[in-house]
Amino acid sequence: MKQHKKVLKKPVLAIALAAILLVSVLTVSLVVSGKGRTAEDPISGNGRSENYPSESSMSAENVWKDNGATEGTAENDILEMAGNQILEDDAWMAQVNMDEASWKILAGEGGDNRISLMKEDMLLPDVTLQVGYLRGDCLDITRQAGEKISDAVARMEAAYQANPPADAPVVTARDWGIYTSRLAKEGLSSSQAAFYDRLDALCRRYIEDAALDGVKYEQYGCYTTDAVSYRDLGLAEEEAFDVLWWFKYNNPQYYFLEGWGLKTSEAIYPYLYDFAADGVERVKITNELFDKLDGWIESVNDDEITSWQKELSTNNLLCKKIAYNKEYMGNFRIDQSLYSAVVMESTVCAGYAEAFCAMMNASGLDTVVALSPVHAWNVVCFDNGQYYAVDVTWNDNDNNEDAPYNRYLNVGEVSLKAQDEEMEHTYCAEYMTWIPEIPQMDYAPTDYDKTGSAQDENKILLHAPENLQAVPYEDGTIAIVGDVVENATGYVFEIYSGPENNLLASAVYGFPFMTVEYGNYTSLAVRVRAETVLDGVVYQSDWSEMLSVATNAETEPDTGSPEEEKPDTPENVEITESTETTIDFSWDKVEGAEQYQVVLFKDAEYTQTWVSSYVTNPAAGFIKLQPDTMYYYGIRAMRTVDGEELYSDWNYFSQKTSGQ
Repeated sequence: MKQHKKVLKKPVLAIALAAILLVSVLTVSLVVSGKGRTAEDPISGNGRSENYPSESSMSAENVWKDNGATEGTAENDILEMAGNQILEDDAWMAQVNMDEASWKILAGEGGDNRISLMKEDMLLPDVTLQVGYLRGDCLDITRQAGEKISDAVARMEAAYQANPPADAPVVTARDWGIYTSRLAKEGLSSSQAAFYDRLDALCRRYIEDAALDGVKYEQYGCYTTDAVSYRDLGLAEEEAFDVLWWFKYNNPQYYFLEGWGLKTSEAIYPYLYDFAADGVERVKITNELFDKLDGWIESVNDDEITSWQKELSTNNLLCKKIAYNKEYMGNFRIDQSLYSAVVMESTVCAGYAEAFCAMMNASGLDTVVALSPVHAWNVVCFDNGQYYAVDVTWNDNDNNEDAPYNRYLNVGEVSLKAQDEEMEHTYCAEYMTWIPEIPQMDYAPTDYDKTGSAQDENKILLHAPENLQAVPYEDGTIAIVGDVVENATGYVFEIYSGPENNLLASAVYGFPFMTVEYGNYTSLAVRVRAETVLDGVVYQSDWSEMLSVATNAETEPDTGSPEEEKPDTPENVEITESTETTIDFSWDKVEGAEQYQVVLFKDAEYTQTWVSSYVTNPAAGFIKLQPDTMYYYGIRAMRTVDGEELYSDWNYFSQKTSGQ
C-alpha cells in the first residue's frame, strides 16, 4: 500500500489586539493560494497563543477599561460600547441584532479571525498520490514447476529436522496470534476462512524456526514458500489471491510475507521478502523485530489503563518513532511490511497501519487494517461495541514528532472522508464485506477514557458550545459566534460546504468567534467544539449542533430549469449475467450523460450506500457477492452544465444471487 499522507503545512498566524475584546486573543488567517495551501491544525496546539483569556479578563470592568471608558461611564454606555456584549458569570454571547460596525469592532480591526473560502483559494491540506498501490499479482507457473518447489521445501525441512545445526539460532517463543484479530476472519465465507487458516499454518512454519529458506524461482528472481491449495476449497484464483492479500495486511506478525506469489490452477506459492528468505537470518530478524515491538507494546500497557489511552499512546508512539518515507514510492516493496515500520522506523501507510494493528491487538483491542485502492488505515472495535477508524499516517506530523495531529482517531464516516480527494478512505470492492462498518459520527471520549477513573468533580469537563449564531456582513463575510464554555482555552471551528458535504477548512481560536469569507458558496455549515489542556492531555467537548448558514453569495445566472437540464433516468436495466458471486447488467444509453453512478446499497430502502462508483458506458457489474443473497442496486446519469453536476433520478432494482 503506497500513498503519501496528507501534509498539514505550517499555519499562517496573526496575533492582534482587539479594540474591546480582552487581551492577546489568538487569531488565525487562512487566506491561501492554490499554489501553497495552508490549514490550521485543530488538535495539536501548534502555533497557538499562550495568552488565552483568564477569568479576571472576562469581566465587564476590563471590557469597559479596554474600550477607553472612564470610572463615571454608565453601565448602559459600557454595554453599548462593547457592541451589545453581555457578560454574565464569566460567559459571553453577542446579540444577533447588533450592527455591522459593532461586529467589526468585536472581531478586532487589523487582525480579524477570518477564514477565506474564495473559490480560487484551496484550504485543504496538500496530498500527493504516487502511483503504486502495491497490490501485487500472482504469476502463472506449470503444475510441474509447483511440484518442484514443494519437493524442495519438503527435502529442506526433513534435512533440518533430521540433523539440526548445533549453532542454529532459536526463535523466542511467542503467541503469534496476539498480533492479529478475530475481526479479520469474521467477514470471510467458510471457504475463504479455510484458505485463510491454511495461510496461517504455512506462515507458522516459516516464523518458528530456521528450517526453511525461500526457494529461488530463477525465471522471476523471487523466493517462494511452499504451496497453499485453494482449488479443493472451491475458490477461484482471483478470490484466493484476494484472501492472500487481506491476510498479509491483517497478520502483520508475518512480516516476511510479501503478498505476491506464483500460482498453478490448484495452489498459490506466496513470495518471501528477499531480506527474510534465508531461514537463519530470518530467525535473527524475527527476534530483533519482536523484541523491539513488544517493548513498545509494554511501554503502552504499563503507562495506560483505558482502551482510549492505549490507542492514543500507541498512535503517538508510532508518530514519534516512524518517519514517512516518500523515497520508497514505486521502487521497493519492503515498505509494505511491519519490518519497515519497527526495525527501519521508516515506512508508508501500509507500515503505519500494520504496526498499529499489531500493537492494538496485542493490547487487547480488536483491530483490522482497512484498504482502499491507494491507502491503508485501521478500524478498531471500541469498548462500546462499535467500530471506529484510526489513520496514524494522517495523524503523523512531519514538522513536530511530539505533536501529532490526531484528527483521525476514532472517527466516523463523515470525518474519515472529510478531506478525501481521491477516495483515499473508500474501501476496495474486494474487501468491502470484510471490513467492519463504522458509524457516521466520531467517538467522543469520556472522562473515564481519559483518566482511567470515575468522574472526578475536580477534573475539567467541557460541555459542547451552545447558541451558535451567524450574522452576515455586507462585504462577503459572515460572523460565527457562540457562548463561551467554562474552562475552555480554545475552540475548534469546522466549516463545511453544507451539512452533509465536504470539510472546507478548520481553525482554532481563543474565543468562540470567527468570520468566514464565503466567496461563491451560497450555503455553509459550521460546527464548534471546545478544548483545554490539563497535565499535558487535550480535553475536548462534543461538537456543537451543526449550524446551517445561508450566505449572500450571488448564484450563476439561471440559464434554464435544472429539471430541464438534468439527464434522463437510465431505463431498461437488463441482467446480462448473474451467478452465485457475480452480477453484470446494462441499461439504455442516456443522451447527454457523461457518466453513470452505480451504487450497491445495503438496504431495501436504498438509503445506505455500500459501494459507489462511476462508469462511462451503460454497463456495470459486481463480484465477490455472497450466494443466495438479495442485493439492491441503483443507477443514475450525470452531466455537467456550467460547471455544475446534474444528476437524473435513480433507477433502483434488486437481484438475488443464485444458491450454492
